[in-house]
Amino acid sequence: MSFNKERDKKAFFLLGFVEIILISFLISSTLYLVYIVLLFYSHEIGHIMGGLANDVLTGKQIQNYTISNWIPSPFSGLSMPQQTHIEGQGSALFIIGGIYSTMITVGIICYIIYKILYFKIKNWILYLILLIPIFTAIQQFNDNFICGTDNPIHQPFPICNDNFFIFSFLHYNGYLLIALFFIIIFSIFLDYLPYLIDKILVFKGYTADYL
Repeated sequence: MSFNKERDKKAFFLLGFVEIILISFLISSTLYLVYIVLLFYSHEIGHIMGGLANDVLTGKQIQNYTISNWIPSPFSGLSMPQQTHIEGQGSALFIIGGIYSTMITVGIICYIIYKILYFKIKNWILYLILLIPIFTAIQQFNDNFICGTDNPIHQPFPICNDNFFIFSFLHYNGYLLIALFFIIIFSIFLDYLPYLIDKILVFKGYTADYL
């Protein structure tokens, strides 16, 4: 069978383009599920750390902090902590500890990924990675402070249901994050697609243009 380099490159590019759309969606969806598990764990650990920090700083006796409720995670066999129990009134550090712990955890992870990929992908893709901690900060403040119980009144503020933008973000932020993950993953794959195609052509006996 005869081969035509230009024809093969176009065919491989079209096939590769479709495949990376599907692969990017699968990876993005999986990343989102991992992200959700990370949020739950870091949030409840943050409550405990905030409470312990308050006990130490105020000189009080260390209280007993326990996870009082676990829920199924997206991954079979793994549960996620949903609520932290404390006897009496929780301190301010205990209340906001979950929000700040999650923001810091996601920020550190994204910064490490940013440094690893710094010279390997385009700058605008790196900037998208740095949007994830900003998105997380907004999501945590909206979902847990305004529309949750991690606030002084221990219940959602009335504005949660009255404000269209806050209400919409509360219900659709997951889709927005999956879209952000997809853009990042898809852009990285697309950036390397010509190189991967040439690797395949080299394997078939052609000379690569992108090596």
